[in-house]
Amino acid sequence: ATLYRRVLNIEAGHVAARNNLANVLLEQACYAEAAEQARLALTHESPDGPFREAVVDTLATIEAAQAARGISAGDPVVCG
Repeated sequence: ATLYRRVLNIEAGHVAARNNLANVLLEQACYAEAAEQARLALTHESPDGPFREAVVDTLATIEAAQAARGISAGDPVVCG
């Protein structure tokens, strides 16, 4: 996650790095932050952009993981 954050500090609109960070956070069970990163990635990607489908898939996976664990999208999650 640290390397993706470094990239995003340099280029906040780097869609692939933001989507990859969302996936890492998902693996760490940091669902709220993962969803936030995926949504931010979508704001930087055009509707026909090359990464849009991947980001939409990432967000759907995060939301499914939250639902499977009974976590509301608005529930705060503390991650280390």
